[in-house]
Amino acid sequence: MENKKKIVVHSNDIAYAEFDEFEMREMKLLLSLIATVTDDKPYFYDAKEMKRIVGMESQAYSKFAKLITNLQKQVLKINLEDDKYKTYNIFSVLSFDPKNKTIEIEYNSKFIPFILNFNKNFSKYYLENVEGLNNKYAIILYLRARANIFKYQFKLSVEEIQKKYGNNYKASDIDKRILVPALTEINKFTDINITVEKEYLASGRGRSKVVGYVFKISKKKKDLEENIYKAMNIANKNRFILNSKTINKESINLLLQEYSEEELVVGLKYAYKKINANFKTLTYLKKVINSGLEEKENKKNDIDLVEDEEIVSADLVEVMKDRVVADDEQTSDIVEYTSEEEERLVNYILENDGITYDFLQNMKCKSKSVYINTLRAAENRMKER
Repeated sequence: MENKKKIVVHSNDIAYAEFDEFEMREMKLLLSLIATVTDDKPYFYDAKEMKRIVGMESQAYSKFAKLITNLQKQVLKINLEDDKYKTYNIFSVLSFDPKNKTIEIEYNSKFIPFILNFNKNFSKYYLENVEGLNNKYAIILYLRARANIFKYQFKLSVEEIQKKYGNNYKASDIDKRILVPALTEINKFTDINITVEKEYLASGRGRSKVVGYVFKISKKKKDLEENIYKAMNIANKNRFILNSKTINKESINLLLQEYSEEELVVGLKYAYKKINANFKTLTYLKKVINSGLEEKENKKNDIDLVEDEEIVSADLVEVMKDRVVADDEQTSDIVEYTSEEEERLVNYILENDGITYDFLQNMKCKSKSVYINTLRAAENRMKER
């Protein structure tokens, strides 16, 4: 199984689950397996590759078989409201064939909804980020951070850390035993950085008591790959797309929260071929991209894409690398909406445009002009009805 560009997608309930009984390698193996799930069906894996992913290349297959057995016995504790929870068996079948060196897996039907067929409240990240972590708490905190990536922070109380993650460590040991080693790994090996601030309970005498932690999340800046730049330039050769000013570094980074690089390249090239009318919003572009990906999936072959060299010039590539449309250039005629009007328009978009609330909020944070244009387009469509 090639893991470098495998994408892990799961419900945020998993990010908030309790993994206190899991070993680090059990967590890595579970997430590696989830990264391959596309349907509710049996799966078979090469045990040698899975050993590599969990860092057991040099160890005997008998030890790996024990890891498989232990993971098969694990249950996942999903937290509900009011301190309630449910536990789920993950697998109905998880077995290792020592003769053929293969793993067979079938997921429990009750667990399937946490890893398939959801369109909101989910986490999505490259498997390679988890593969680089060798600290159990680093994996736990990374999952929690990915679930809150659009909020840019999350909080944990000392009590929660002690109960769910810390083996009842003393508050004074949380920094040394959990946070420092975990955050060091996350900041070194993953696509995000996390800083932490302590929350104190003021007391009348002596030192203030630490009662919790605020984890601030930031994404590491990453240069766009060359194929993304080429796809941007292809799309902007379409005059309707170019006039919309919806494709620039800012919007591409937004779209990369929803699509893999490969998906976005296909979608942008499809948009170049299909868009033949004026539009103003990133929401519309996203709908066209989705149509392209659906068409590609349905036909089970590549879309007949234009050749890059026929439509892309080298100087345009350089222009696009430096092109970021400033908010003050786009917002001179922005319409301000009341909170009630904004809520009404947002609900309309969520119901009709197939995008998530998190995507809209990230758009609002990153580019107010694009966000307002999206609301304005929704308002116009509502008036036409």
